[in-house]
Amino acid sequence: ANSAALTGVHPEEYCARTGHHDLPVPFTDVDMFCVLMDEMLHLERDHSVRYFCYPRGLYSKHQRAVRTLVRWDFKERMGPDGEYLEIMNRFRLCTPEEFEEECYRNPKVIRPTAHMLGDTRSAQELVFDANRDLDTFAGLCKSAEGRARCDRLAELLEQQAAPMMQMAEMVAGQ
Repeated sequence: ANSAALTGVHPEEYCARTGHHDLPVPFTDVDMFCVLMDEMLHLERDHSVRYFCYPRGLYSKHQRAVRTLVRWDFKERMGPDGEYLEIMNRFRLCTPEEFEEECYRNPKVIRPTAHMLGDTRSAQELVFDANRDLDTFAGLCKSAEGRARCDRLAELLEQQAAPMMQMAEMVAGQ
């Protein structure tokens, strides 16, 4: 019900659309990719906090999304054999002030890697720039600046993955 309320959709419709895999992805493909990569590179964490813009209501890719600011808490608890005992995703609305304060204190929790790619838009700019070309990989590929940002993202991910790759090579060599 919390996710349904957050998106502005009736809980029954939200459940039905979830069951039919018919909900729009709540984040842009760039934001989602960066979150997934960040989580993969930090598997040792059992708790993470992220701040994003989240769409309100259901929309098609041809409609302009109305977005709001949210805090996303992700927690997991694993058993002694490595099995998942509990996974919790909690979303709540946050104010532009909270978003900006967190951006100042800990920019890595604001749209992971976006700040390293030079996307330093304020909370208000993010809300009003919904569907901007720089928020999608297809949009980034349309310009030299966008392609440079993609190259920078690849460099950053290579740097961050280097310790994991070295460990994998050591394990494979044994």
